[in-house]
Amino acid sequence: MITRSVLTTAITALALAAPCPAGAESARLDLVAKRPELEDIAHVQYDRSTRTLYGAVARKLVSINPDNGQITDIATLNGDIAALALGPSTAAIALHQGSSIVLINLDDGSIAAETAVGVDNPELITYDASADSFVVGSPSASDIAVLSIDGTAAATVSLPGPIAGLAVTGRGWIFATAASSPDIYVVDSHHGKSLGRFPVPGCDAPKYPIVDDVERRLYVACRNGLLMGLDSDTGVILARLAIPNSPSDMVLADTGGRDINIVVGTRKNGARITSGRITAAAVADLVLGIDSIRELSGAPGDSVFVLHGQSISHLAHQ
Repeated sequence: MITRSVLTTAITALALAAPCPAGAESARLDLVAKRPELEDIAHVQYDRSTRTLYGAVARKLVSINPDNGQITDIATLNGDIAALALGPSTAAIALHQGSSIVLINLDDGSIAAETAVGVDNPELITYDASADSFVVGSPSASDIAVLSIDGTAAATVSLPGPIAGLAVTGRGWIFATAASSPDIYVVDSHHGKSLGRFPVPGCDAPKYPIVDDVERRLYVACRNGLLMGLDSDTGVILARLAIPNSPSDMVLADTGGRDINIVVGTRKNGARITSGRITAAAVADLVLGIDSIRELSGAPGDSVFVLHGQSISHLAHQ
């Protein structure tokens, strides 16, 4: 059972768009490249091991060269792609109006497996490296499924209600944000069982969970304009920050040092960024001429790929 404990935490603030205190450096992400519009693109995911960007374009899985924007078809599916996640040499894909997950071999584009997961209309998939498995959920279902990398259905876990977002730790925990209550459900992915929940009072519709395993932090965006930072072991709330009221995605962009950037994409106001590794402690606008952000994917070296409208832009630490 999950229990809370009292923590004393030093919170460090780093200024971003404003002048920095003596001895501090400003953190920023600059626009490196903007690719031409790609009709019907729905999702982007960056593969850190091969340094390749993958996209879901209607029924096709494609690769996109981050340097020159060259597009290569990988596989064509039997329906439009609703969700995409990447594992080692494997893409897990959910199709609209389905209940199966298709695993694609990224080396040759072949279908490695197609498995019914018992979750209707799965729109949420993430890869859990600690269990070498994919975690599958849906905003219209109260179950999540764990699917091994070879396509074997490993477990199904029932939760109190539908979920809005998924994230995993490097130690076998799954965080599933509740779609209709201020809660984060916690699941043991290795044993396929529920461990309880982290309440996040004041957070309306928590979504887009992200995990910082180095400092053991969990962040969620709230529909009512808050970014919540929690201790990922205990659920203790460490930070509440104001963010735009229409967040559309959130991602960590790690510099590899003590600083960490949390990029919050918004549908109306471009992107915002927070900085500070212990807890997110400062917020500033990124004025990039990017609007209608739909999805973000982090890459090494404090780099982020942004899907906005029908275009993809590359942001990087300069």
